[in-house]
Amino acid sequence: MTDDGAKFDHHAPSMCPVVNTLVEQDWVKPQRDHRVAIEQIREGLSHLAITTPLKSLLVIGPLFANHRGDLLRNLVTQTFSLPHLRGGFFAHPASTDTLEKSRFDAEKFAVFEKAAIAARTPGVIGVDALAFVIVFNQLTLISQGKPTSASGFLLSLIEFASLLDTFGVADDEGRLHIRIEDLRGLYASGSLPGGPSWRPVRTKGLRTLGATMGKIGSRALGVVQNYEDALDSLEIKDVDLGG
Repeated sequence: MTDDGAKFDHHAPSMCPVVNTLVEQDWVKPQRDHRVAIEQIREGLSHLAITTPLKSLLVIGPLFANHRGDLLRNLVTQTFSLPHLRGGFFAHPASTDTLEKSRFDAEKFAVFEKAAIAARTPGVIGVDALAFVIVFNQLTLISQGKPTSASGFLLSLIEFASLLDTFGVADDEGRLHIRIEDLRGLYASGSLPGGPSWRPVRTKGLRTLGATMGKIGSRALGVVQNYEDALDSLEIKDVDLGG
């Protein structure tokens, strides 16, 4: 809710799914100018029982995820622009139009479904599928002649590892995964995977985040090393890799 009681438009452009969830659950209340206080993000994340180290990472991120001209204001006021969230310095492999358009784009979201099939886990997103998503978006940028960067790859690992560590559930072998439909609800409407009463079942922190990043990164490297198979699996056509 905004301060004047009007329902906030959660279709604002560039909405991060985690922040969108906090808004939908009324844990974060944007001002009329759509700016959000970092303190509200911190308090909202506390409702998800996330430990301090990972919470700190997720809180700091929005300060630097706006346009370059917003950075000083963000640091001074400890707020950030909600519509400009994810409008960062450059595109990166985790960046999809489902987060950057003003409304949820089901067609763009289909990359997750396609990646789940390529990873042989249809209907479920885990480490392997997220690696395919990164590679898919990386190759798509290349095919469109757009720049990519190593820093962008790191951002994608942080984003997806945070998503999996925060909302993932463990299977019988301890591997984290998120159902496609739960992920769709998170992106499209900010609904928590397990509903408003959802709480994580295991301790979260930078150590587990780093381990998850390592798993996704290692798998993504393996996919890239077999990029011809990846192109076929992800149905990407006419990509010039310069080799």
